[in-house]
Amino acid sequence: MTNPDTYYRLTIRFSNGETEKFILREPVDAGQITDTTRFVLVRSHTGHNHEMSQVFLASLADVSFVRIDRLDAKQMRQRVTGLTGSFDESEGPEVVATVEFL
Repeated sequence: MTNPDTYYRLTIRFSNGETEKFILREPVDAGQITDTTRFVLVRSHTGHNHEMSQVFLASLADVSFVRIDRLDAKQMRQRVTGLTGSFDESEGPEVVATVEFL
C-alpha cells in the first residue's frame, strides 16, 4: 500500500539531452523494463475525475535513461524544477501520470 503523501518523479532523458518529467502515484517496478521493451507510454490525468490531459509515447531506442525519485508531501510543496501544475495540500498534485512499458 502506498503512503498517500508519497509521490514519485519519473524523469526520461533522451540521447539528445532533452528530458521529460512526470509525477506518478505508484512506483515503477524495474522488472517492467526488459530486453524486449521498446516503448514507454505515459498518460497524464488532470484532477480527480481522471480526465486525460496528455499522452506521451517514447521509443526506448532514443532514451538514455529512465529515473524514478521518491517525493514526499514536503518536497511537493516546494517548486520541483521541470514539473508543471500546482499542489493542493488536501488533494495532492494537479496532474498525476501513469506509466506503461510496451
